[in-house]
Amino acid sequence: MKPRPDYFSDDRPPRRRPAKKRPPRKSATERRSERASKPDRPRQDRPTLVPRTARQLAFYLLQEGDLLGERERGGQPPLFATERLESAFTEFALSPEDRRLAQELLNGTIRRKGTLDILLSDCCQRPLKELELELVWLMRLGAYQLVYLDAIPDHAAVNETVDVARWYDKQRWCQFLNGNLRSVSRLLAATEVIGPATDTLPTRDGHFRSLTKPLFADPRHEPQRYLSETQSFPGWLLDRWSKQYDFDELARLCQWFNAPAPLFLRVNSRKTNRNELLSQFEQAEVAAEAGSLDNSIRMRKSYAIRNLPGFDEGLFTVQDETPQRVCSLLNAQPGEAVWDMCAAPGTKSTCLAEAMNNQGTLLATDINATRLKRVQENARRLELSIIKTDVLPDNPPYAIRVQFDAILIDAPCSNTGVLGKRSEARWRLRSDDINELARIQRHLLGAALTFLKPGGRIVYATCSIEPEENELQVRQFLQGHRDLELQSEEKFTPGQPADGGYAALITRRTDS
Repeated sequence: MKPRPDYFSDDRPPRRRPAKKRPPRKSATERRSERASKPDRPRQDRPTLVPRTARQLAFYLLQEGDLLGERERGGQPPLFATERLESAFTEFALSPEDRRLAQELLNGTIRRKGTLDILLSDCCQRPLKELELELVWLMRLGAYQLVYLDAIPDHAAVNETVDVARWYDKQRWCQFLNGNLRSVSRLLAATEVIGPATDTLPTRDGHFRSLTKPLFADPRHEPQRYLSETQSFPGWLLDRWSKQYDFDELARLCQWFNAPAPLFLRVNSRKTNRNELLSQFEQAEVAAEAGSLDNSIRMRKSYAIRNLPGFDEGLFTVQDETPQRVCSLLNAQPGEAVWDMCAAPGTKSTCLAEAMNNQGTLLATDINATRLKRVQENARRLELSIIKTDVLPDNPPYAIRVQFDAILIDAPCSNTGVLGKRSEARWRLRSDDINELARIQRHLLGAALTFLKPGGRIVYATCSIEPEENELQVRQFLQGHRDLELQSEEKFTPGQPADGGYAALITRRTDS
């Protein structure tokens, strides 16, 4: 027998295998978070998504592309959420109640994104930016219901939102989503509060919601930051507004932009009058009332517009009172040649054509051919034959051989006067965009002047409340054109009673 190697000798201490180092055990929350963020296996049989409920439709639109450019993928949808929602209502069959809830969920979740992210970040153990963007939107959707929709019980908000994950074929999200939404629910205290504090946030109608811990800036020392965090507005935008508004007005503007915007209709005066249309609405049990303008109707509830009495017959169109006032300022007359320079989707073009009693020439142009189709659709429904459309190139020269009596420039702008209706605008806008937009506006004013008759008039309008896009823009333009005169201008304050914006009436001297 061979001698044993000495390393087996009994007089040596037994050799022990080094202990295997194990990573520290992760918590259940961390394991759920990792499972939720794992990519799905490729599946060829994933069914086409067909939203059947309000929450499914809201999420369907929220997850479509990088809505707010958060991940810098450059996949933002070309249309605003409210525009896509109207198309979705036509495509997918939902009950009237679900349509109203879908509208509230979609716009509310986008508007309140900043505040919702503060709450979710406190409850979630992983940074939101490390999670799939679609999952983050679904978390926001659930949190919005918990925080802002008192009529929905917490358990229903959580369970129904988790069901959306199953519908979206994301079973692995469910446990993570359920846990984090329940954490948000526990963060909300039941006690009533009457004012701002580090552990309260304003909801609606001046009411405040209490939290179980402080999460916000101290309103006594940093009131503007508190407003930014609890009303969900970019800080740079509030800094800008604070130069022209005091704090109370800032707070009012934020509250207005975060509430559902009132819906106005413009009566087609060529076919009916306001009293007759209101009578039809009353017979159909549609809640509406006279607006502050002769042809304006204010809707008291949300309805599917296409289903309202008189829509197919062209008796009305949707238009806020502020743009109705802008069109009135141009004072288009029957027989005139009128140019609506940035026309799509055509609500102002049709307003001008109605004022002209469908007599004369009205050219509606835009750089977007797809959006111009909506101008044609609206004109056909309202039976306005004088509207002709044309696609403009991005830059002059324009192949237009007509001199116009009146020109409307509804210029591209920052949309800061309509942030409630265009929910994404506050998040897409950057501080340097306003200077670039002002440059485009100056270009449009100069181009329009080429086609204006002596004695003709221009209305320059925006849906912005920024001076650089409004009165300062007009003052600067007039300094370089001595043949022009400012006849009148009007600033429209958001919420008093309708959209915010600006309009200036400029005329050209007859001897120019």
